[in-house]
Amino acid sequence: KPSQLFKARGGAGALTWSPDGSKLAFVSRRGTHSFAGIYDLEAKSIRWMEPSLGWDEDPVWSPDSKRIAYRHTPFTKAFTLFGPKREAPPWSVRVAVVATGESKPVFTAEAGRGSVYHATVAEHQILWAAGDLLVFPWERDGWNHLYSVPAGGGSPKRLTYGACEVEYVALGADPKE
Repeated sequence: KPSQLFKARGGAGALTWSPDGSKLAFVSRRGTHSFAGIYDLEAKSIRWMEPSLGWDEDPVWSPDSKRIAYRHTPFTKAFTLFGPKREAPPWSVRVAVVATGESKPVFTAEAGRGSVYHATVAEHQILWAAGDLLVFPWERDGWNHLYSVPAGGGSPKRLTYGACEVEYVALGADPKE
């Protein structure tokens, strides 16, 4: 199966095979912004998922290979190399239709606390779980917890609780876990 044979991370971005093995999702990093793209092996073409001057990262495939979800962080001139980052233009989770490249936000972090994205230790920062749910970390209350949202959009549901950080995340063999 192609997805088991090839996964890469590096300067050009992550490469992830579609579940049907016909396409590759990748991130093209351009120094000041990045694009999520799909390479179609048969057509030998690239389709960009609503490119912008923001940062598009961490594409993950839907089980039917027809959509991808990815994280989008808007462009900002404010940049600090050292020190905590507590607030920024809110990041979002977007879902794109692979055939057209059209995407829409299905979740947008609130302004203020939680508006800066904080990653977990995981192969993918967004997990496409059973029931067409997207699972992702969000520091909404000052602690990095897991939330889910329907791939079509809706209100986020908190999945983990407590005065603690979620650090390592993976879906089980059964995507319900």
